Amino acid sequence: MNTQCKEITPYLNRYQDGEVDEDLRQKIQTHLAQCPDCTLELQLLDQVTTVVKNLSEIEPQLNFTAQVMSQIKEKEQPRWFALPSLPSLAYSIVFIVFCILGLLLNPQMKTPKIEAVPVVNAADYADYPTLLAESQQLNLIEIQDKTIEMVYNGEHK
Repeated sequence: MNTQCKEITPYLNRYQDGEVDEDLRQKIQTHLAQCPDCTLELQLLDQVTTVVKNLSEIEPQLNFTAQVMSQIKEKEQPRWFALPSLPSLAYSIVFIVFCILGLLLNPQMKTPKIEAVPVVNAADYADYPTLLAESQQLNLIEIQDKTIEMVYNGEHK
């Protein structure tokens, strides 16, 4: 089979059904006139198509779908009680052991101490420098931002 045959062969079925455009149809006809292998391939396709079209229609049995589904259900095993394979079980156990050991042996794993931060109300401070100094000392960024916004808007002098 040459290169041109490899290009034409995939389109023979569509050519047979009349589903190719005019340019491709001309190219296939030219090739078929010169290539006995592809001509034989097309003849075999014609024979297969004729045989399939002449097959008699088969009537399905009564309740065919129900019968098939019942056979599937009989062979189906619920997977929830099936034991996992030995390698996957071993890998799971090793993973869990390493996770527990990592949590128990981690020296940096300490419970953080939460210190109470006094609540500062901006209305209690009449003077901007005091509020700013106090909020900087307590690292209260939100109050700093609010204070700067108040000064910027001219609400505080």
